[in-house]
Amino acid sequence: PLSLVTNHGTVLACTDCDVPGMPLFTTFGSDMEVPTLADDGTVQFFANMAGPTITAANSRALFQGTTPAGLSVVAQWSDPAPGLPGLSLINNAGNQGIQSNALRFSPDGRTLFTSWLTNAGNNLPTTNDTGLFGGFAGSLGLVAREGDVAPGTAGALFDDFSSLTIQFASINRNGR
Repeated sequence: PLSLVTNHGTVLACTDCDVPGMPLFTTFGSDMEVPTLADDGTVQFFANMAGPTITAANSRALFQGTTPAGLSVVAQWSDPAPGLPGLSLINNAGNQGIQSNALRFSPDGRTLFTSWLTNAGNNLPTTNDTGLFGGFAGSLGLVAREGDVAPGTAGALFDDFSSLTIQFASINRNGR
């Protein structure tokens, strides 16, 4: 009920507040999106950041936690792509990574998200430059990648995951 949030709510993050676990003087920006709540009270949200070590290529991240001290980064733009050695969670231009429009958080705390991808040469072909990732924080994995063969088909390939939106993606407490 709303009275529980009103009387027992905790502010996890705010504009210009320090970002836990990030270099000194890294603060949250004014863009905090898609807050979701798991059964155990864990909150997940997507936010931009500012600071001396923050660039366009690493300026956004997915966070989760139950207290300000326990808040941590689940995944950040330009992080290594889970399950895809040599690839990063950012596009070839370095200006788009994890997409906030398709973030999901299951009741048991699993995350599901899509991201653009690039390689060290920033020249990954557009036929396989997006992926779908999921799992618990700290153990994320690749669910599917654009251009890979879809299981159980006669060779059909996964399409571009950058068009996956809030209406068409979900994850339940069993990770499905």
